[in-house]
Amino acid sequence: MSNWNALRALLGKENVRWEKAFEVENTRKKGMFNIYKTYELQPDKKGFRNIFVHSSSKQLDDEKKRQKRIKKALSELEALSPRLNAYHLKTKKQMGIQI
Repeated sequence: MSNWNALRALLGKENVRWEKAFEVENTRKKGMFNIYKTYELQPDKKGFRNIFVHSSSKQLDDEKKRQKRIKKALSELEALSPRLNAYHLKTKKQMGIQI
């Protein structure tokens, strides 16, 4: 199992305890801080440490991107909605079958 899959499995099963590593002020957005957290898995078979890093600013960016994609998908669905259930029936026989 890869390291990423191991972390995903842990995230799905239990509450992973992220440890606060450090905090720095955002260089682009004054007054906001980027908080970095880490989580370390057990060393792998070769003895290498596996450390995962979580960034609060990346989390916010990902959330904004996700919301933007959802908004775009909803607007596309709304544009598609008027064309749904629009029958183009030419004969009375076709109309009778559809009713």
